[in-house]
Amino acid sequence: MKLVSALLALLVALPAASAAQTAQAAPSSKTSLDQIKSNVATATAGAEKERWTANIELWDVKLAQSGKLSAAELGMMKTSLDLIKSNVANVLYAPEKQRWEANIALWQATFDNAGQFSPAAVTTMKGLLAVIRANVAKITEMTEKERWEANRDLWAGVIGK
Repeated sequence: MKLVSALLALLVALPAASAAQTAQAAPSSKTSLDQIKSNVATATAGAEKERWTANIELWDVKLAQSGKLSAAELGMMKTSLDLIKSNVANVLYAPEKQRWEANIALWQATFDNAGQFSPAAVTTMKGLLAVIRANVAKITEMTEKERWEANRDLWAGVIGK
């Protein structure tokens, strides 16, 4: 009887464990970027929308390339990155500023390495991603959290978990 109960418990637990692992799989970069785009489309705060629009522009360029970024692509990225930098300088809410500063540092590393990261750059970038992860876990406003979770997932896909 105990063996039958144990087998039944195992049969019930296995699909649940499998479903949990499937649910934890990272979304595709297209799904994450689409999530950010649809979320930002509804944003009404001008400065916030400006930062996220520039961030989307950066992701559009980065995700279109699988190798080294060209000088023209880096030029387009620099314009968007500079806009984010100047915008974030005016952010007063410390947790928001921390997220954006980590995001800027990740983009700067991408720019500095033309999209191809050395092991040292990856180590630094993983540290920055950990800052974003910890910060995003504390966000309580749902649409803000969705944007940042999608952005976090994009970075995790680019630099590795």
